[in-house]
Amino acid sequence: MFGFTFLKNTYIFSKIKVRIAIVEAIIVSFSSIFCLVPWNFNFNVNSLCLIPVFSLMSSCSISSYTSIHLATTMLYGTLSASLYCYLVLLITRDTIWITFITTFIFSYIMATLVMMPRRYMSGLFMKKMFLDIIIVLYFTPQGEYFENIWQNIVCAGFIFSSVVLGQVAFPSLASRIFFKYSIDVMQTTRDFLRVINFQLEENLYKKNNNNPGISIIDDDNNNNISNSGINNQQKQLSPNFENGASTIVGNNNNNNNKFLESDEQTTSYRQPFEEIENQFIREQQLKSTNTDNFDLPISVNLNLPISKEDLESNHQNQIATENIEFFDPILPITLNSNNNNNNNNNNNNNNNNIFDEKLKLPLARSMIINKSSDIEVKNPDSKLEKPSISNSNGIEMNEIKKSSNNNSSENNNKIQQDINIEHQPEQQSEQQSQTQHQLQQQQQQQQQQQQAQNQLQHQQSEIPINNIDSHHEDTKSIISTDNLDKKIKIIKELDIEPLEKQMKILEVKLSGEINTLTLLYNESKSERWNSNLNADYNKLLSILEMQLKQLLSIKIAMINGFSKLASRELITPLIPFIECLVEEVYLQMGLMIDILSSNLPEFLNNNQNIQNNNNSNNNQNNNNNKNEEIINMVSSVLYNSFDETEELVNKVKSAFKQVVDEYQKGNHPILSGTEVSKVHYFIHGLFSLTLQQRNIADLLIKVKRQQHLESVRWELVKNGLLTILKAFPLFIIKYLKKLIIKSENKKEQGQEEGEDSVIIKIIKWIKFNFFKNAKWKYPFQVAIGLLSTIIPFYYFEGWSYNELVIHGVWTCATVMLVMVSSVGATIRRGLDRFMATVIGGIIGFLTSLLCSIIPSPGKEIVIVVVTFIFTFLMSFPQQHPAHTYAGAVSGLTFILVVFGQNFTKNFDYMYAVLRSFHILLGVIWVIILSMTVFPYFTYKGTRIKIFQITNAMSDCFISILEAGLRLNESISEINDPEFSSLFNYYIKIQGEEIITFGKDEKEETDEFLINEKRKKLILNIILNHKNDLINSYLNNNNNNNNNNNNNNNDQNIDSNSNLNNNNNNNFNENNINNIIKVQDKEFMKSERKKKKKLIFESLRNVRVGIDQVKASLFDVKSELQLISPRKIEKYLSIAVNLDNSHTRLVALENSFDPIFSDLVKLSMFQLSKPLLNLFRILIKSKFQLKQLMASKINSDQSLDIIMNASQSIQSALKQFDHDYQSIRSHLLSEKVFHHLHPEMIQFGSGIHSIQMFIQNFVILLEDLRSIRKEKSYFKQLLGFLFKK
Repeated sequence: MFGFTFLKNTYIFSKIKVRIAIVEAIIVSFSSIFCLVPWNFNFNVNSLCLIPVFSLMSSCSISSYTSIHLATTMLYGTLSASLYCYLVLLITRDTIWITFITTFIFSYIMATLVMMPRRYMSGLFMKKMFLDIIIVLYFTPQGEYFENIWQNIVCAGFIFSSVVLGQVAFPSLASRIFFKYSIDVMQTTRDFLRVINFQLEENLYKKNNNNPGISIIDDDNNNNISNSGINNQQKQLSPNFENGASTIVGNNNNNNNKFLESDEQTTSYRQPFEEIENQFIREQQLKSTNTDNFDLPISVNLNLPISKEDLESNHQNQIATENIEFFDPILPITLNSNNNNNNNNNNNNNNNNIFDEKLKLPLARSMIINKSSDIEVKNPDSKLEKPSISNSNGIEMNEIKKSSNNNSSENNNKIQQDINIEHQPEQQSEQQSQTQHQLQQQQQQQQQQQQAQNQLQHQQSEIPINNIDSHHEDTKSIISTDNLDKKIKIIKELDIEPLEKQMKILEVKLSGEINTLTLLYNESKSERWNSNLNADYNKLLSILEMQLKQLLSIKIAMINGFSKLASRELITPLIPFIECLVEEVYLQMGLMIDILSSNLPEFLNNNQNIQNNNNSNNNQNNNNNKNEEIINMVSSVLYNSFDETEELVNKVKSAFKQVVDEYQKGNHPILSGTEVSKVHYFIHGLFSLTLQQRNIADLLIKVKRQQHLESVRWELVKNGLLTILKAFPLFIIKYLKKLIIKSENKKEQGQEEGEDSVIIKIIKWIKFNFFKNAKWKYPFQVAIGLLSTIIPFYYFEGWSYNELVIHGVWTCATVMLVMVSSVGATIRRGLDRFMATVIGGIIGFLTSLLCSIIPSPGKEIVIVVVTFIFTFLMSFPQQHPAHTYAGAVSGLTFILVVFGQNFTKNFDYMYAVLRSFHILLGVIWVIILSMTVFPYFTYKGTRIKIFQITNAMSDCFISILEAGLRLNESISEINDPEFSSLFNYYIKIQGEEIITFGKDEKEETDEFLINEKRKKLILNIILNHKNDLINSYLNNNNNNNNNNNNNNNDQNIDSNSNLNNNNNNNFNENNINNIIKVQDKEFMKSERKKKKKLIFESLRNVRVGIDQVKASLFDVKSELQLISPRKIEKYLSIAVNLDNSHTRLVALENSFDPIFSDLVKLSMFQLSKPLLNLFRILIKSKFQLKQLMASKINSDQSLDIIMNASQSIQSALKQFDHDYQSIRSHLLSEKVFHHLHPEMIQFGSGIHSIQMFIQNFVILLEDLRSIRKEKSYFKQLLGFLFKK
């Protein structure tokens, strides 16, 4: 079972892995030739065996430059070992026991230096250096020491030459692969966005279809279906009905009057969205006839066409189809009719004038896109199908029917029986007979309405704390494995909807691709000649990570869902815009991929500006010019799309102002503030993702232009190979020059008072680098491991140059090659090493047996061929992070058995057994050392890392809010005399001289009076400065509309014309941010930019820390498997919550990124007190967690502290939400809340982000209870064994 799992987890073939395996096999096979060459002198066989071993260990890299760099470090390691051995032999002569002391000290110092981040002192540097020391000093016959020193140098040269020749022959660079792989990430990102849109469609359709009692108003005078599903809606469900309240009305007009009146009110406040949609539809109709921009202007309709049978049925039965509310607005039905009841009476002239009235942006108007075929969905049930009129009994949607439960199916059938779409004369009597039944239902619906309102009010006072992730356990099982195929298999076995499965698969795939991109970037950083390109790669990687978090935020908002009232009143009017934006962003990403791939999109293929010049001799210049022309052409189309997309987003935001105004004027139920914030969170996330594409395109185009046009091989030789050979000498020269210049400056200036002497500095440096923070433990462990194997094998086997000596040296070599600092890694990899040793020994024995019967030179050829095959197969586990040492040990055992047997000239059955036994002995000894000599347990380090990340997220949360809400600014003076007295009165009551958002407010003496003054103050602020905010947005939108179809103004609709009812002749665009007298604006922007950079760096550090925690979970699992299996689940749960909290933090930064206007700040300044209270609690919990890490709190107290902190944070969040709801309700009741829009969309998104982060943070704190204290591992192990 283990072997099957091992093979399944490691042998995952991909282009990158196969290329690495082939190149590694070629290099090892080539290096093995040096071992098979018949040298004419006595060459040390131990040194010869190390040639293919270290060639194998250095060539398993993505980048050829990295492999060459590793080979160079091993060359430097050999040179360092040779120098040490030469000096020791000169000093000690034949006194070998003195070398034990010097070797112990030297190994400790070098192991400590290797732990520091140094370019040319890596782990392979240390391993090669120690092995050369072991071979020369302790396993070389007397009199041959100096000869073996230069032989080691020659062998190191063979290793270096093998790696260089192999990598130059088959080159690859991480910077090139990163660029190509980013294309795959972009493709997966756009697919993920599209599937999220599909899921939203399905959720809305189910919400409207699967709930009983949908209000449907039937009217003969309105029998058309809107093309967009929301345009010119004449029949909408009354907003006064909530949570199942239903009214089903027939054709009796006498019974419909009051419901139609309610419908008219509903339509009035949705009118701004309809106006904007109509405006853009007319604009796109005009633009579609203009062929200047594109050669193939093709109208695109994402809706699947209605089947021919449906149209024939409509014609035969003279269907007059209503715009029924439970039609999914985002899955509309387009009937090419001219609003006539009888489609047979439509004349050809009218049909010719019909334009597809679906909102589209430039790319959607110019490209053909098949919405159902862009994403490959293996499960046919997961494909969305459009609702179609299949018969006269109602509407069916195959996908929803398949995924519906029995109760919802019964409800759907009931609805379908009650609804009659066709209006034929012979059916009038049947419809009238149903009127009495419908009127009875109205009374029941009114009762349900009152219950819904009560439930809505109850929801406003509560914040759900535990409803964070519906599939938390499944997420833990997904994180617990590192195999992508296994993760996908786990997802496919989940009992969820097909689309949700596809969405989870794409999420896992995209996360894995970004992790791979991170690994590529880490290797690309070593290519120092690409420093500017790597800087842009770092920005691109950060943007892609943030984009993933934004998509996850949108997905979370969608999965958490909205109430039926919020869906109907807020989401439904925005459906055409959401679908339009998602479609356009999807196409924008496609054009970015075309730019990266140097492909010309199909709709631009007819352009004659780009031609292939095959007759030119300068192909590189031609390719460069062609790529530049493609970039210019595609980017012009792309930026045109960005401009129109931003225009649409700004107009939709502006329309919110009037929508809120109309809504609050009408007799509509006030939606829960939590529900509205959830909608704002979803909308702002989508808008931010849309507007971010311009920055991504700018960066991608810049990266594309920085790509090298020469071959990879030439770039590697020119920039890599030559640089790496002279880098180390230049480093030494620069360092010496720096010391000389520094000493000369000190002589001129003299020693400053209080400055430490040189000796004191050296002592401090040694203390910091060798002893502080327990840095001495692992180097001491290495030194003990080295000496503990050298001494016994030297005295018992080292006096003779026979086979036993060879066996002993490879026990020492195994200890050095496989030793790691973590006990968990040692235990987890112990079984892998054992299996790898057995496999390598068996294959080596069979190969040696085969070669014993084959004469030369056929024997050598067989050894090289088998070495190639075995190295290729073992390269895959070596590339796997969890089985790296298994692949290395297996290759080590195979090489030592095969080549060692070949050196003996005579086949011996016990030779392979003895070699494998000594290698296995070294593996066992490493495990014993890791467990006994200053062991390092991964779960303890991971626990501390978790606490540190938790505190870092708390600090980042506070920093984001302080920067976004400008909490540290003091309101010392208000630049408006009309309400300075109000503030002075407020100040007098508070007993303060100024209002400072960063300071604590004193206890209120008269809470009611203060709240009333606050409300009055807010109203005065809003009413006196509302025009500044209105005109500011009007001014921005008018500037964006100056270039739109000036010749057809009579056909355009100005959606903002109703927003500015009061003219302000003294308008100043900056007035809105001049209410408060604060510091200089430019200084504020500069400080905000610096703060944002620090916040992004904090978010990046948090993400890196979370990745480290996830990577350590495998070692934690191996350590806790025996002593505490239950804690494994807790660590997995904590990893999930850390990741979720980071996603919420990114969403929070996205919501509070731009600086809010003074008007919004002053209107919401009452939130400063609960926020500051929340900050105090978070800071206190941070201090307590630090004490917990330092073991200054006992176990019983720590449990109470974490529980109290969790409860206090929840209480502070409830108080914050209560205050926000109070402000919002007051502004709505005073009918001034709309003046704060559209900024309130972003502010509401921030409010919901705060709630989501704190909710998840509370769950994280509760999980920390289980790891608050860790007992001694050995005590727990003994307790476990004693119980057994």
